[in-house]
Amino acid sequence: MLDSRRTRDEAAELRRLHRRAGALFGLARKRGKPRRSGREPRSAVHVSPVLFGPDGIVGGGERAAYGFARAVAAELPTTLVTTGPRREHLRDRDLRIEVYPTLGDLGGQRFDPLCYRFLEQLKGADVVHCHQYRVAVSQLAILAAAAASKRAFVTDLGGVGAHFDPRLPVEQCLSGLIALSEFSLRLLPTGVPAHVIPTGVDQRFLLAGQREPEADADDAPGESTEERVLFVGRIMRHKGIDVLIESLPSGVGLDVVGHVYDDEFYALLQRLAVGRDVRFLHGASDEQLADAYCSALVTVLPSVYDDAFGGHWEMPELLGCVLQESMACGTPAICSDVGGMPEVVEHRVSGYVVPPNDPVALGRRIEELHRDRRLRLRLGRQARERALERFAWPAIARRVVSAYAGS
Repeated sequence: MLDSRRTRDEAAELRRLHRRAGALFGLARKRGKPRRSGREPRSAVHVSPVLFGPDGIVGGGERAAYGFARAVAAELPTTLVTTGPRREHLRDRDLRIEVYPTLGDLGGQRFDPLCYRFLEQLKGADVVHCHQYRVAVSQLAILAAAAASKRAFVTDLGGVGAHFDPRLPVEQCLSGLIALSEFSLRLLPTGVPAHVIPTGVDQRFLLAGQREPEADADDAPGESTEERVLFVGRIMRHKGIDVLIESLPSGVGLDVVGHVYDDEFYALLQRLAVGRDVRFLHGASDEQLADAYCSALVTVLPSVYDDAFGGHWEMPELLGCVLQESMACGTPAICSDVGGMPEVVEHRVSGYVVPPNDPVALGRRIEELHRDRRLRLRLGRQARERALERFAWPAIARRVVSAYAGS
């Protein structure tokens, strides 16, 4: 009886949501799309469905949204609007953060909360930049911005929520797309001015990469003394951690760092780990992560389109911020040929790109790095050079602000 009433309440709330979104769309169409100004905006509001951190979600998408907002805040007054367990007013350096409680998570999807009050923060902004495209909070923000003749941009981070109303052509209200990768751009609407601008790397990872390698390392092509492979990320089926465990060469250990979001998949990983040197660590600060990257033999992100349980993932990795962080620390990376990850890792230059779902190919590359310290250090140096060149936040922020002005 209780479940039946909850279902009716959710259905009624969805109808109210869609009516409000439809009304905003009608008003936006009457106003028309804001014209290009050619001038940098005076202020911006970034909208992220859920706050990054222990009171929200610890994931790459949430970290990316937070990073974009904080970096842009160094260029112009910026507010990050998000949801959390309570109403809060926070600050991180130049970034103002406004957290709003939700009315609930329809469909049980925490990354797609229901909230209306946050829209009050859009009033004073010239630009509204939404992180996630296919969720209700972003849809409402895009429509409200367009209805108020403000310029609206979106960066998709891969979330697909139950609240999104696919019947509304929201793309007609967008001034521009800021895609993390060419792969991500292909999944977004056509006919909208687009820019490919990757997420950046936090300064603490770039600083950690300044460490000096072993003094005799360049002269020693033999086996590395660093024998542990590193995986960082949420423990979910599309991450391909099962493939990584199966690929481990003899004598090489693995650290899996991340929160569990799928108990059935985690149980599978624990069974596969029996008899292998695998450690599961379910929480780490950025400082601990930086230490882990710096001491690892290699960081591996083996994500898949087709998981061990028969599921298919259309957007498993839009970019791969873990790869960027590892490279910034001077540690080479291995990724599967999935999503936008090959746009981060340059094969044989900053690491390796291997076929997905192929533990033999992955194991072969891990073994190469384990046995050849000189190779590992060369790839690590080149990885760091690529990270410094492409993933420093200040340069990325300037590109974003330029996109606001010129799209």
